Amino acid sequence: MAVIECPECNKKVSDKLPYCVFCKHKFRSIQDSEYPELTPPNPPEFNYKRVAAAVGIAVFLGYLFIWPAAKPKNYANSNPGTSVTPNAEQRSVMAALNQRDASQNNRRSQIERQFSAWDGSHRPLVRRVKESMKNPDSFEHVKTTYTEQVDMLLVLMTYRGKNSFNAVVTERVYAEVTLDGTIMTLKETY
Repeated sequence: MAVIECPECNKKVSDKLPYCVFCKHKFRSIQDSEYPELTPPNPPEFNYKRVAAAVGIAVFLGYLFIWPAAKPKNYANSNPGTSVTPNAEQRSVMAALNQRDASQNNRRSQIERQFSAWDGSHRPLVRRVKESMKNPDSFEHVKTTYTEQVDMLLVLMTYRGKNSFNAVVTERVYAEVTLDGTIMTLKETY
């Protein structure tokens, strides 16, 4: 394959080509059947029917499985035109459940008020530990966990502080605390 110069535009092209790719000048008379016109291949046609079928199936499956699960069930109005009113026994059960929920919410809020929202420390326990430290300014809370009992909390707190030799030590304290925040017993664990 040699490179020749086009007589029209003076650019270099291959001698195997029937015409210049830049200016379309024909180099020799060659029948068109020998060198058919080069055309870009057609892109595959977009199959709208397949896409529509896939979308239809997806919508149908969504309607079949997802939509019924998302609908809230209203058993009270399952029969149109009828209204369900609870009898005296059902009302008393509902009142007892509401009272139980209210007492649980009250207990929960009473417990949550004892803990710091900032670092999760038990405020009365932190005060008690700082009172017993020689350098209360060195107190640093690490972690607090608690377990609920029937009438008290068992609180385990890990903290850092400086001892008498000015060395930073990590210690753990275990306390039994009433629901209103009063510390009943305090034990140091090692």
